[in-house]
Amino acid sequence: MKKYFCSFALLIAFPISFLGCKNEQAPVEKKAPNSDNDHDDHNHEKGHTAESETGTALERLIKKSNEVAGLSDTVIDALGKSDLEPVHDELHDVGHLLESMAELTKQSTLPDGKKSEMERIVKDLFEHFGKIDESLHGGAKFKSEEVVPKISAAIADLRSLINRLN
Repeated sequence: MKKYFCSFALLIAFPISFLGCKNEQAPVEKKAPNSDNDHDDHNHEKGHTAESETGTALERLIKKSNEVAGLSDTVIDALGKSDLEPVHDELHDVGHLLESMAELTKQSTLPDGKKSEMERIVKDLFEHFGKIDESLHGGAKFKSEEVVPKISAAIADLRSLINRLN
């Protein structure tokens, strides 16, 4: 099961991580609400490296989970206003964080039950946010009334799991 999830996660994560990241404009400084993550002069081509972070895999996983939850709220608010372009960078940040979370989940000391729960949540969020990002890049359109409840449910599951880990 883990082998198939990893293959599936990489299959989805790799294309999502490059969607729209070829923006030739200078990076814009943006911070997610409720985020301690300072990404001044953020450049998608630089990527996020675990070497620059401190703490155990589990501590970093919890931190990134909280960042994803905050960014998700921002994206959902924009969906309610039917204007995703202002949060396009945040949407890509969610994709990068989810990639990192998938890797940290594998590295963490989570018990198998919680590890598989985190893997499922990350997979679900990749799928739902991927639909939004695909649409922004000229792909198939999505229906907010279908995607938002799924993202909200996955974020609720993520917050619940994180609360049980603290």
